[in-house]
Amino acid sequence: GSDLTPLLTGGAVLQLCLAYASGVLADGLIAGGWAVRDVRVALQGAGMILPAVALALAAGEAPHADLLLLLGGGLSSLTVGAVSVNHVDVAPRAAGLVFAAGNTAATVGGLLSVPAAGWALDNGGSSAPLLLFALNDVLGFVAYAFLAGGEPLPGWELEGERGRS
Repeated sequence: GSDLTPLLTGGAVLQLCLAYASGVLADGLIAGGWAVRDVRVALQGAGMILPAVALALAAGEAPHADLLLLLGGGLSSLTVGAVSVNHVDVAPRAAGLVFAAGNTAATVGGLLSVPAAGWALDNGGSSAPLLLFALNDVLGFVAYAFLAGGEPLPGWELEGERGRS
């Protein structure tokens, strides 16, 4: 077996647990009176800013950078209670279409990340790709926080559904 097997398995288990916890937390906060948008933005922030911090620390050649990367990857699962379900909040009548559009945009971003990481590595050294992706997380969160909604968009709500957050 590889020396990476426990690390990779641990990362997957951490992601699984935090994704589940994120959903439970989101539902509990909304049931407790939090506005839907506030819950989505808080969890998206935690799931993007905390991994960005882990990436930045790992880029600084911190001891146990591998564990920081594992932790950052796990913490990114907190977005399950945010962007992963926000399409149902804003467009319940067309949630699948909105999800597909967002997933397509994310796929394009993923395709661009490989050459971007290579460019950063070639031009900035081994820490540059980590810093680039940390910056991407921070800017992505700012965009999400600006654009996220918690109410169905006019014309996209289900019959009889208005003002639920």
